[in-house]
Amino acid sequence: MLANIPMARVSVWSDPSVTTHINPGIVDTMLHASSFGNPYPMPLMTSIVPARSLIGEIISESIHTRGTSPRLQTLASQKAAELDELLKADGEYGTAR
Repeated sequence: MLANIPMARVSVWSDPSVTTHINPGIVDTMLHASSFGNPYPMPLMTSIVPARSLIGEIISESIHTRGTSPRLQTLASQKAAELDELLKADGEYGTAR
């Protein structure tokens, strides 16, 4: 926290040895968010490792070609379809948690 790397744990935002060095408005906001916000930054997904791999292929193609690959749109569509299949196989397609 003191190196400007915010943590999500309430215990950190409640620790005076940390919070005395941080803008009080930020501390109040983080404590409020931890009480009322969604604890997950994105939907939960059972097959997260294979999903990251699929998405990573698109990102890698874009990085390696500086976004100029003529395959990007097709690759993105293909990987999105594969991601949908992962979600369907896990019974998570179209659901929110």
